[in-house]
Amino acid sequence: MEKFPEEDSGDDMTVRSYSEILNGNNDKDITYEEMQTAIKRLGRRAETLEKTLHNVREATESLDRPLSVVVLTAVAFIYAAILTAFTALGCALSGTVTDFLGSCTFLFVKHQ
Repeated sequence: MEKFPEEDSGDDMTVRSYSEILNGNNDKDITYEEMQTAIKRLGRRAETLEKTLHNVREATESLDRPLSVVVLTAVAFIYAAILTAFTALGCALSGTVTDFLGSCTFLFVKHQ
């Protein structure tokens, strides 16, 4: 499949490239039939591209729900892990804080 040149400022190389694409038999004259053939080829490429994009869109839509469930499950596990870590940290520090406050109470209240 031949490659169509990219759009640019219209320099001489681009004009030659389009001329080569349109001119099927390389005789420096572009006939109506050659132009028709090139445009039909371009149309077929556009149709193929449209079908490919449609297939990609369908594949994306079919994977959207299962991947959303996977992401939601991962977020739930991460949230549970963080919540568990904070709860465990709270339980671990609660004894320490209680002991610290008891020591402060003993030190400042009972020794007066």
